[in-house]
Amino acid sequence: MNYHPQKITDNSTVIRERVIKAREMQAERYKNNPGIYCNAQMSSKMLKEICVIDTVGQNLLKAAMEKLNLSARAYDRILKVSRTIADLNGSEKIKPEHLAEAIQYRSLDREGLGPINLFARFASITLPSNKHFPLITALYYFVGNGSRE
Repeated sequence: MNYHPQKITDNSTVIRERVIKAREMQAERYKNNPGIYCNAQMSSKMLKEICVIDTVGQNLLKAAMEKLNLSARAYDRILKVSRTIADLNGSEKIKPEHLAEAIQYRSLDREGLGPINLFARFASITLPSNKHFPLITALYYFVGNGSRE
């Protein structure tokens, strides 16, 4: 598979601001849920309340689930990632384009080219070893709180 990352048009300052705003949105969203501070930590119950998608999004996700033969766990992960993508775009709602991006990441992940690994490779950074390293944390780590090699 040939994977060519999109040309980055935002400089690191703009990206850093987007990540900070997304983290603030998540802090506000989960302020009444002790121990929950990011989308990756949502329970299934919270997922149903927070990750509401419209009919177009439901159809898109259903088609992806069938075509990629994904599990219920993958469904939940796609919703969590799409919520994070929406947060990074400053969107209160999860739009079909957010879902499509999350589905794309999931299909790459199945081929060993998941977003965290791709991001780390592309950005030339070292991430702490952690199985459940949320994308937003990786971005935050890159734009100001991590170290580059």
